[in-house]
Amino acid sequence: MLYTVSVSLQLPAEHQWIPHKPSHKQALFLSLSCREALYGGSAGCGKSDALLMAAAQGIEIPGYRAILFRRTYKDLIKPDALMDRARRWWSKTPARWSHEEMCWHFPSGATIGFGYMDCVGDLENYQGGAYQFVGWDEQTHFPGDWITYMFSRIRRTESFPKNFPLRMRGATNPGSIGHDFTVERYGIRTDAPFPPGSPPVVHRNALGMVDRVFLPAHAEDNPGLDWSDYERSLEQLTPIKRKQLKEGWWIQDSSGLVYPNAGSALFVDSLPPGEDWSYVLAFDIGASDNCAFAIYAVSKYRPEIYLLSTSEPEGLNTPRDLALHIRGLDSVYHFASIVGDYGGLGKGYLEEFRKYFAIPVEYAEKQNKRGYIELFDGAIANGMVRIVKSGCATWIDESGKLLWKNGQRLEEMPGMRNHSCDASLYGWRKASHYSHEERPIEKRLDAQEQLEAIAFTTEQDSLDRYGVVLPDCLM
Repeated sequence: MLYTVSVSLQLPAEHQWIPHKPSHKQALFLSLSCREALYGGSAGCGKSDALLMAAAQGIEIPGYRAILFRRTYKDLIKPDALMDRARRWWSKTPARWSHEEMCWHFPSGATIGFGYMDCVGDLENYQGGAYQFVGWDEQTHFPGDWITYMFSRIRRTESFPKNFPLRMRGATNPGSIGHDFTVERYGIRTDAPFPPGSPPVVHRNALGMVDRVFLPAHAEDNPGLDWSDYERSLEQLTPIKRKQLKEGWWIQDSSGLVYPNAGSALFVDSLPPGEDWSYVLAFDIGASDNCAFAIYAVSKYRPEIYLLSTSEPEGLNTPRDLALHIRGLDSVYHFASIVGDYGGLGKGYLEEFRKYFAIPVEYAEKQNKRGYIELFDGAIANGMVRIVKSGCATWIDESGKLLWKNGQRLEEMPGMRNHSCDASLYGWRKASHYSHEERPIEKRLDAQEQLEAIAFTTEQDSLDRYGVVLPDCLM
């Protein structure tokens, strides 16, 4: 028997577009008419089916447009992922697949498309789009601002039925880049798991109307899954992943953090008094967002260095804007060194700083970034880098969230804010003399070395006085 949902979001009508009856939890999800809702938590809870069913709720409406996102194209085309599932559902129906458009066309004129966003530039592919449904498979794999941007693409035409709700729907497990955004947006508790039978988490606006709903779902809510066998598979995961995927516990896995020791850094209220401080400025130029600055304080009498300030000011859109900002900082701190990145826009900016603004900027050292990230994180852990808490809000926020892209730990997660982290890393590498001037090691010279040293000194003295080395008889 085949099932669908009608335009009124009810479930009894039979139809050819949904090939199995929704589970009880899926049916609850499909009945929601609020603008925004999220389904999932535990692994194996039927979230992909729930999302595809939700997209299909409007395909009898002429002009209805839905789109479903995964983070990458490879995610979209995986076996049993959304596109493969849709193919199994609709390939033997009157619906028609367009590979060029990555879209199913239905007899009513409705469409369900598939897309991906692997980097912030991919948002531009959807700037002109208009949809009545936007769905996110593995929603926590996306940055929060990408998700909220797509609300601007949800709209109806004059001819589209007024009684059919416009919707954004997500399905996901805990963890990854959008974890914190999702927890905050839906008011999801993080101090305990969501066991089977947990009630929805409902968020209301100031007028008491439902804004968004999180519907916790468990593998036991999915009657098509062999739960006892799947449970044995989940037992092989790390303890954190097991809590996330088996228990639906919304805790973040810190093992994927680029700076795992950032949260336990040694925070101070201010620099220790009575020191002769020198300062280092580092900056990271954002090609499409704000530049970031990091200021370090160094004293030759202390082994530790202090991250004094990080910031990401707005409005620094030209080399002149940036140069004037640096000049303003330099008038206060009189920096011993200024370093900046040279990737993207950086190299051209740095050349202009030197040529037209007389700012002695050095290229930031960017080789072996991963290795120096580990060294920097270790210096944070052992207190060799201390954080002035009141001045470093952007670094604290970013370092507590920034994730590696995958287990190889060669690249940070695309789309996550990292400019303050990068500026702080560049500054630390420049100031990483551990605040000590190296003391010279005294060495006694033997007789031959003494003669050579005297000859060298005499030669240098001649060069300094006359510009040439004169014969001994003329000196």
